[in-house]
Amino acid sequence: MPNRPRIKDMVRKIEAYVAQNRDALPILKECCLINNWDYDDLCKMTKESPALQRSVKKLELQREVNLEKGGIFGTFNKAMISALLEQAGREKADNSRDQALTLLDELLSADRSAAMLVTDESEIGNIAQGDQVAHETE
Repeated sequence: MPNRPRIKDMVRKIEAYVAQNRDALPILKECCLINNWDYDDLCKMTKESPALQRSVKKLELQREVNLEKGGIFGTFNKAMISALLEQAGREKADNSRDQALTLLDELLSADRSAAMLVTDESEIGNIAQGDQVAHETE
């Protein structure tokens, strides 16, 4: 994908796609194909943009609602619905795991920074004590 699409345009196109597929099954990969977007790039971009993330989530929620309604009214094959909802659950678990790992990395980084500050402060304390000892001996 030579030029990265603008997020504002992507959000607008995803919203339009969801509206067009309100009674069908909106599929994110299909939306990518229609708009000539790379699916993996879109997934990376959602981590950078809350607006894009909301649009993708809206698409996924509409899909889940339509699957559940299809199951209730017998519109869709129950085995297919079960498999798709299970896949959606795995994707959510993967996303949750990725978010947890990112948070853990941030906490560890903050912990290292705090440890460095403690070391710096103890050195400052040692320097201050050294100055005080020097004044007392004078």
